[in-house]
Amino acid sequence: MLSNPANTDKRQWRISLMDTMAIIAAIINMLVIGIIVGYWFMR
Repeated sequence: MLSNPANTDKRQWRISLMDTMAIIAAIINMLVIGIIVGYWFMR
C-alpha cells in the first residue's frame, strides 16, 4: 500500500490544498453575502 510514499504525500497535499481553497472560497462567499445583505438592509 505504501509502495510510493512520495506519490501518497503529493496526493494528500493536493487534497489538503483543495480543502483549504474550498474553505477560503466558502469564507469569501459568506463575506460577500454578508456585505450585500448588510448594504441592502442599511439602505
